[in-house]
Amino acid sequence: YKEGTEVTATAKVKDESKYEFVNWTVDGKEVSDKAEYAFKVDRDVTLKANFEKVAADPKPETPKPEDPKDEDKAIQTGDNGVSPIIPLAGLALAAGAAVTVLRKKED
Repeated sequence: YKEGTEVTATAKVKDESKYEFVNWTVDGKEVSDKAEYAFKVDRDVTLKANFEKVAADPKPETPKPEDPKDEDKAIQTGDNGVSPIIPLAGLALAAGAAVTVLRKKED
């Protein structure tokens, strides 16, 4: 380019999933952190576009269960009508049901 010419340099990443634009440098000094850099030519320079490898997404953590407040805790009372029926020694009992066994008193 001739001295005094306005120039716009544009950095483009071929694979954005692997690399991202960092900055433009001249003689190791940053001159812009924008992908499009406009400047006026005033001397011979080597303009360098710098990119860095994109870090792989870390595996998302499984959220830890919060300790619910006492008023938020569910309390099961009695049979909720959808409990499975469990056969036990010839009796059909709903889960959570109370059973009282009476024995005949022997004389």
